[in-house]
Amino acid sequence: MEQNGEQSKTPGDFPLALRFIVHSWAVALGALVGRGVMFLLYFAVFGTPPTVNEGHEPDFLIRGLLAYALTVGPLIETLLGQWLPITVVAKITRRRIFWISASTLVFAALHLSSGPGAFLAALPAGLAVAWTYSVWLPRGNGLAIAAAFLAHVWINVIPAVITLLAE
Repeated sequence: MEQNGEQSKTPGDFPLALRFIVHSWAVALGALVGRGVMFLLYFAVFGTPPTVNEGHEPDFLIRGLLAYALTVGPLIETLLGQWLPITVVAKITRRRIFWISASTLVFAALHLSSGPGAFLAALPAGLAVAWTYSVWLPRGNGLAIAAAFLAHVWINVIPAVITLLAE
């Protein structure tokens, strides 16, 4: 609808790229809050904070792991933790809750090698990334993978910064 020669903006006119960025930031914030809650629950139950990194690795190893956590790791985990389980479960049922549940558990299981604390901490992040993937999937598989990847990268940014500051 035009007014005074200008086109009015409606919520549907919000640029897709901007929605994509705002959505990924919102998901990351929600996942970080959830991760904090899971951290506190773990601490309350076991009496110690969950530890993922027990030793003192050399500086180059920490920086390499951080680079991996912000690039290749999220891409691989998006493919294994969102694309694969959601694709398989979607062939069985069209109910999104089952897609998200399967994806969340697979995503968290990918973190089991770091112990139960990492599994618990990965649950809210997995839920956020699975939900992101499922929301963007109707627009195309490539966009869903990109959205989940970007949300995962944002989720990993805060722990990466904390790790760098703790060196």
